[in-house]
Amino acid sequence: MMLTAKGERASIRIYSEETMEASSPTPDDEKVLIELTRPEALVLFELLARWNERGSGDIHLEHQAEQRVLWDIEATLESALVEPLMPDYQDRLAQARQRIKDSYP
Repeated sequence: MMLTAKGERASIRIYSEETMEASSPTPDDEKVLIELTRPEALVLFELLARWNERGSGDIHLEHQAEQRVLWDIEATLESALVEPLMPDYQDRLAQARQRIKDSYP
């Protein structure tokens, strides 16, 4: 199964290993893959890193598992991206934000 974000220019895609049927439960070990462009990954990483540094602020997490999932996503992005270690990271982040902003009506 593949889901895409609304809009013609959306590039985020979510894949599931199996087609989910209403009559059969989804196994706990089934993988769901989220595909992001590099600019989307940079923007999401920055958001999660900033959120984790400052604390949840106005976002109320109802369960510790929610925070754990956000930490895991941040850690996965951190290991996949080299840009945060580059001296011009802030410029690259600004360009990524602009590309994303410009790609949506």
